[in-house]
Amino acid sequence: MFNLMANCCNWLKRWREPARKVTLVMVGLDNAGKTATVRGIQGESPLDVAPTVGFSKVDLKQGKFEVTIFDLGGGKRIRGIWKNYYSESYGVVFVVDSSDVQRIQETRDTMAEVLRHPRIAGKPVLVLANKQDQDGALAEADIIETLSLEKLVNENKCLCQIEPCSAVLGYGKKVDKSIKNGLNWLLNNIAKDYEAISERVQKDTAEQKAQEEQDKKERAERVRRIREERDKQEREEAEREGRTLKEEELDDVNMPNPFQPINNVVTEFEDKLNKEKEMQRQSSVQEQSALQDEEEEEEEEEDEESERQTPESTESGAVDQTKKKTRKLRLKRKHRVDPLRVEEAAVKSPTPPPLPESLQILQIPRSMLVLLLFSSPYRVQLAAQCKPKPQRQVCKTVLKHFDAQYSEELGEQWWSARDVLLNPLSWQYGVLLNRFSDLANLKQCLTALGYTNLLPQTCPESQSHTTHMPLHCFIHRDPVRIPTQGHHSGWLKQYYLLNAASLLPVLTLNVKEGENVLDLCAAPGGKSLAILQAATPGLLHSNELDKHRYDWLLKTLESYFPPTLQRLLSVTHLDGRSIGSMRPGAYDKMLKVPGTLDGGDTATLSFAQPVSQRMVLVDAPCSNDRSWLYTPDTHQGEMWLKERTQLPLLQKELLCSALAAVRPGGVVVYSTCTMSRAENQSVVEAVLASYQGVELLDLDQQLIDSLSDQFYFAHLRPSVGQLVIPQKAELLEEVLLLSAFELNDKLLLMKLKSFPESWKSTP
Repeated sequence: MFNLMANCCNWLKRWREPARKVTLVMVGLDNAGKTATVRGIQGESPLDVAPTVGFSKVDLKQGKFEVTIFDLGGGKRIRGIWKNYYSESYGVVFVVDSSDVQRIQETRDTMAEVLRHPRIAGKPVLVLANKQDQDGALAEADIIETLSLEKLVNENKCLCQIEPCSAVLGYGKKVDKSIKNGLNWLLNNIAKDYEAISERVQKDTAEQKAQEEQDKKERAERVRRIREERDKQEREEAEREGRTLKEEELDDVNMPNPFQPINNVVTEFEDKLNKEKEMQRQSSVQEQSALQDEEEEEEEEEDEESERQTPESTESGAVDQTKKKTRKLRLKRKHRVDPLRVEEAAVKSPTPPPLPESLQILQIPRSMLVLLLFSSPYRVQLAAQCKPKPQRQVCKTVLKHFDAQYSEELGEQWWSARDVLLNPLSWQYGVLLNRFSDLANLKQCLTALGYTNLLPQTCPESQSHTTHMPLHCFIHRDPVRIPTQGHHSGWLKQYYLLNAASLLPVLTLNVKEGENVLDLCAAPGGKSLAILQAATPGLLHSNELDKHRYDWLLKTLESYFPPTLQRLLSVTHLDGRSIGSMRPGAYDKMLKVPGTLDGGDTATLSFAQPVSQRMVLVDAPCSNDRSWLYTPDTHQGEMWLKERTQLPLLQKELLCSALAAVRPGGVVVYSTCTMSRAENQSVVEAVLASYQGVELLDLDQQLIDSLSDQFYFAHLRPSVGQLVIPQKAELLEEVLLLSAFELNDKLLLMKLKSFPESWKSTP
């Protein structure tokens, strides 16, 4: 009886214990069967499993444990990210391909590197000797001997259990018992020392975060010094030109946080607008209440009169009473609508201070701006629509899909980015100046309106570079937008409106004078235009497959590039996936005669001798987050989401084509305008796994620091590029992924490179 009560008490105690959260990392060489093992534990079929690109996260319930397993890709170039997950792991599952005898030494070296890591040593390790069903698979004893397993675990003080298994023979309840037994062994050993391991995990995680914070502070200090130098140069330049800087420009040095630019004007305007709307709402409610009281009094008086009426007068007054009720009913309907009309009325804003005589500006709510600009020899009038544009409707289906996907992939960063994407009034546009047009007084006019140059301007080191004019892109602290200029044949536009983050791929290319550049997916032409503003290339090949967008590209280049220099352009209407196979490593087409940009399916260039392609820009078609979010048709949004799974394959084929087209030593830059991991990290990692001799490029640290106060760069895992995401504290709201590739001089394959992961990561 006593034993029965003791057992009941122990059972109740275990039943009331909270579930313990455990994180495991599953590692091993590529093609070892890690993903198949995880899917079998989950209850999914382990057959036809694609290689893991980067990592995948799996959550499952195992007894009293809530287990999170990070299935990490096993490719050579992906193994560098493993250490990022060691600090939060309670144990390790190392999967060995027991049938791959040729790579057993590589397996041993990799396992030794994992177990010797200071954040893994001492934690329990489960070794799964997978693929025992295949011919030639090593037995348990042979694996222990070949891997020197006893020596490794003793040196690093790790509890270890090896289980021969075959992941593909079953799943769910029929999963290989060895896998199930091994997982139970690992969790039981973690449970025995759970408090100590938890304390160690917290300590390691805190140290890792502290190191990241230290790196962030060092970056902030570098940015502060660069900003001080830049402001000093601006003051010296202002003194030479005899002008004075605005007080707010001088105060930028004293900003407490260089990563949080001030946006007080927008905040004050929003507060004022909300107050006025609230006052209007209250007054309309009071007016409606007063009218209802009057109607009720009227009805009571009429009821009293009807009671005093004699039977003879009742019939004669029936028609009049019906008319009164009809009139009152219409009156009620009218006053139910009026408050909405009052609330939607445009609110007048205060008149700003007078501007210089050459400019007249009328400020109206938010992004509506009327600007009259007079410049010689052309008189250009820039005007925006004065009436408020209808509010854009968010597609709830797309938003729900984004919430589910990006909250898992980006965590808390998604919710701040979501607020910006759902507020079109906060979107920013940059003004890219056209150096081939007449820019008389345009810079001064933009400066007078509060615009500043986004990019650091440096003086050329020698007079030989005086023909090269650096990019000039102006941005405003507030979300204002000047109107676009219309297309007029024979006249070059002065500026081009674009999302300023779109310049980052061009800056990454770092085009020099006379270099040959291929813009693989060029429409509508903003990046090709930016390349022409940054330098005069030997040849710029702009390609676009879609016919409508191809025509758009031609019109853009015609509007900004003079006919006398169109011999430097090649505009084609080809499938970007075939360019690499058509012209591997060389480019031998050029424009036959100047001026063929006026139409036709292709504008081709003919070279007497082949010209190597030095640089390739792949601004790939993607699930543009901002455009998809505001899809007016719900059915169209659903169709796009279904087709989204096919985009990574297209993007990979375009990137591989670009890698085949560039010459050895050339550079390929891959960019998208989506936050999707499948279209960003996974595509780049797939190319890394497909090509040998490919590594990651580092971006100029000075350029990174000079732009860090304008963009927010998210931390990617794995670090294969830089993701620019919208943030409220930043000036520029853009979604952009950047990855850079370099073709090795000694190999005929691509050499892939990317930005350092410490980049601080807005459409």
